[in-house]
Amino acid sequence: MLNLLKRFKAAWLAFWYPESIQIKDPLTGTLSRNTFTHAFQRELARVERGQCSSLSLAFLDLDGLKRINDGQGHKAGDLHLKEFASIVLAHIRPYDFLARWGGDEFVLLLPSSATGAEKSVRRIHDLFPYFSWGISTWSEGMGLSLLIEQADEKMYQMKKSKK
Repeated sequence: MLNLLKRFKAAWLAFWYPESIQIKDPLTGTLSRNTFTHAFQRELARVERGQCSSLSLAFLDLDGLKRINDGQGHKAGDLHLKEFASIVLAHIRPYDFLARWGGDEFVLLLPSSATGAEKSVRRIHDLFPYFSWGISTWSEGMGLSLLIEQADEKMYQMKKSKK
């Protein structure tokens, strides 16, 4: 019942205040965090019903964005973010999901890609080598928070190895 009330409230707010529903990140054109979370829930349901073989998540973090912002200004940093997002969006499958998660952090959801997730991210890295990443693959009982936590930990290991 509580879930139904939450959904009703969200629908009511969307109807009366459509500007409050942000589907895309205005700077990069990637999905908003909220939209990504809904996409994840749909894809997770598909995996649990057996309609999708696997679900992988890549946590992507741009390297050196602070240095760009401090040295060249935030406009240059914004261009860097936009370039990265456009490259990723151009080189993922139509049913993959990319969202800006925070300042210079992105998440990439790759359905049916347990073995191909690493290959997909490496292909993007060949085109835009200024980011670190970590990948986690869903297993029974995992939610979005745990997937992100595992991928984030792997990403930090990569960042440490670059220093």
